[in-house]
Amino acid sequence: MPIVRGTNSQLGGDEESHQAVGPDCYSSGPDIAAVSGRSHYWTPTLRSATSVAANHRTVCRARSTADFTSKLGLVLEVADETLFWLELLADAGMARRDQFRLPLDEANQLVSIFVASLRTIKGVNSAI
Repeated sequence: MPIVRGTNSQLGGDEESHQAVGPDCYSSGPDIAAVSGRSHYWTPTLRSATSVAANHRTVCRARSTADFTSKLGLVLEVADETLFWLELLADAGMARRDQFRLPLDEANQLVSIFVASLRTIKGVNSAI
């Protein structure tokens, strides 16, 4: 399963890669329909996870290094927000804990990749 690729030369990859960023994190998790009566708790998670993909797409269309850095910072924020919602849902017992293993792992990997990318673009020793 691809984690992150992009059309921008700083990320490398192909045109469709941004579509794999958010949905993969979300779709590998618990079945929302199976959590009857509590689906409204999943709405912010779904919005956040799909926002990662939408914002990653804008990173791939950045017009300058400054634009790239700014947009990638937003992607990092939204990916971290998605991680927050997944952890919250797992801790609240919205589904079996093992159902959150893959989406939590994916979200952690994405946050790590975006942090590393920002550090690279800003300079190896810089704080984000």
